[in-house]
Amino acid sequence: YPRYIDMVDNAYNVTFVNGSQLAQMKTLALECEQRVRTCQADVVRCFVAQTFCEAMLDAPFTATAQRNPFDIRQVCEAGDAQACNAMDHVAAFLNRPLVRSTLRVNDARVGAWRLLNEAVHAAFSQSGDFMVSYSSLR
Repeated sequence: YPRYIDMVDNAYNVTFVNGSQLAQMKTLALECEQRVRTCQADVVRCFVAQTFCEAMLDAPFTATAQRNPFDIRQVCEAGDAQACNAMDHVAAFLNRPLVRSTLRVNDARVGAWRLLNEAVHAAFSQSGDFMVSYSSLR
């Protein structure tokens, strides 16, 4: 989340936040980083860290930017990453019987491919998993 600040100065001249918002976000980014570091030793704190970082650093971008978070050059009127990030072609490919067969997808257990499974996303989020570093390079 602290890297959101890096997107303010971008090659596409896309404005995400104003100067005062940026100054506030720089301070909040330091707190976000501290909360994430703290939660590495106590995973229970990771959900709280994630909630803080999302509210303070992610929300200002998503609330006003109306941009595709995966490609900031694209305007996203819908305000929904799934709606503006057209992945229909990917879904069509991954749901083809030949592809599912090649990937050995068990059709009895696995439904059609989707960009996001809300239940799985919520479980990872609530467990604090999004904030945990699994890097062996620390």
